[in-house]
Amino acid sequence: MQIRFAALTLLLLTLLPLEALSSDGGRYWVRFKPDYFNTEAKRQELHNRLLQNGFKPFRTSKWLNAVSGVSTPVERATIQTWPEVVEVRAVATFSKRDSSYSKNKTFLQKTTATESKYGLNLAAYELCNIPEAHNALDSITATQGVYGKGVKIAIFDAGFTLRHESIKHLLDSQIIAKRDYVRPLWDTAFAGSFDTVVENEPGDHYKQEEHGTSVLSLIAGKKDGVLYGVAPAASFILAKTELTYKAKINSPGDTSWEESEIAEEEDNWIAAVEWAVDTMGAQIISSSLGYRNGFTDGTPDYPNSWMDGKTIPITIAAESAYVHGAIVVKSMGNGFHNVITTLSAPADGKNTVAVGAVDANGVLAIYSSSGPTFDGRVKPDVLAPGHLISAAVGRTSQYSSLTGTSFAAPLAAGMLALAIQYDTLSGKNLPNDSLIQRIRKTAFSPAGLDTSTLGWGYGIMNAYSVMTGIRDSSITKPVNRGEILFRAGPVPVKLGEEFTFMGFTDNLSIENERTDTLKVSIFTLSGKQVVKLKKNEAAVGSKTALSWNMLNSDGLQVAPGIYLYMAEFKQKTFRGKVAVIR
Repeated sequence: MQIRFAALTLLLLTLLPLEALSSDGGRYWVRFKPDYFNTEAKRQELHNRLLQNGFKPFRTSKWLNAVSGVSTPVERATIQTWPEVVEVRAVATFSKRDSSYSKNKTFLQKTTATESKYGLNLAAYELCNIPEAHNALDSITATQGVYGKGVKIAIFDAGFTLRHESIKHLLDSQIIAKRDYVRPLWDTAFAGSFDTVVENEPGDHYKQEEHGTSVLSLIAGKKDGVLYGVAPAASFILAKTELTYKAKINSPGDTSWEESEIAEEEDNWIAAVEWAVDTMGAQIISSSLGYRNGFTDGTPDYPNSWMDGKTIPITIAAESAYVHGAIVVKSMGNGFHNVITTLSAPADGKNTVAVGAVDANGVLAIYSSSGPTFDGRVKPDVLAPGHLISAAVGRTSQYSSLTGTSFAAPLAAGMLALAIQYDTLSGKNLPNDSLIQRIRKTAFSPAGLDTSTLGWGYGIMNAYSVMTGIRDSSITKPVNRGEILFRAGPVPVKLGEEFTFMGFTDNLSIENERTDTLKVSIFTLSGKQVVKLKKNEAAVGSKTALSWNMLNSDGLQVAPGIYLYMAEFKQKTFRGKVAVIR
């Protein structure tokens, strides 16, 4: 009882400050004229005046000449009349629909090593010429495999754990800084500040760190034959900026969790980007957050007219990051491309690299958002694999096939890191505007696909071409649109083990369209049927697996020998032999 009471008390304490932060339900920005914000002394003077007028400051943004915080409506109205105030605007809430398209339909998989060090992502990597880029780096570095070394990448997400087997290799020297910008939302001890724990802490939902860990693994992961990140030798700056779930006290002793949208706000992101760039020297910001619609505080959705690269605060901050020397790589959003302008801020930024999603065959994902921006600029800038991408999940050795533009963005960020590393080693040191133009100009559109559809942008990112500036025409050949692959093993198989049949597909079907069945029949050499098995196609993921436990249709163990199998999957038939031994 004492333990339960202590846990309940902690949850209550973590919730109370949320309401204490505001008298009228939400934070807002107060933006000042630059002349009133250009020195520390002036910023402190404004800070004190705000306090004296009942305003409780939360974040200060030098780039935006702004302070976020809360007050009563009366106090807000007074502050708005100050001659040095440019505008007062509500702090926006993160839009969950721009996270992972199938985040609630993720299935863990046991992943066995493949012949390639890139594991199940080999086809996706080959599409973008990542192996060729790695080989080019190996040819000019003293040590092979140091992809991304010397490049500082900041990742903003819901949390991270470094305990997963694929990222345990990261040295303390590679994780150069960590900050938790979510904790102040509920812990008054950190109000206006931060802590440095980006893993789950007491009061966090167990899934809080999952999304960020998956994103990090796509850049930094290293487990040969299973998962290999694009730039695993880079240096990383990790910022926890998103609260995914919050505790809900239904009654004493009855606590549940609900998805949070009210506490996930853009001033966390803006504070993180200023710190990562100005203080830590980040060269790349990888972010899979989006601001556009679905605000739970009653704020209207951003209209198309605001998606002009210069209106929304988080976009202004992303563009300021570019001015201060960093490139923001942002997921395009999962708003589908059947209508125009479904992108989310800050993807509308002129110098922000907005990334849409394709599958491993180069086919545009059905959910990947489209542009253009309100002022007519092409968005996305580039596409990268984001459909059924294998990534780390959890804290141990689990992996899953994930889907969404959230997972395309870190792959693009990793490819950009390779380009910066290559330029440094080659003594070129291209400016950021040249790198962004190279990303756009070297993107390709696979032959045989209709790339006039909204959402294609400049095409698919080519890691080797972005890195070297050499345009590769060889990958414009027609791609296979959904080849069905089949594997079976192990061969031979021992009695007592399982023989597994696997059907692979990279199609873009959503769950209610994945209705096929994997059917397998086992026969003796004389043609007598031993057993017939079947399994519905996996709702999400590239693999549908079915195992035979060496039993016949009567539940009896089969004798050692040679057996024939016939498998049917996706209107194709596969035949083979299996040797059963003791």
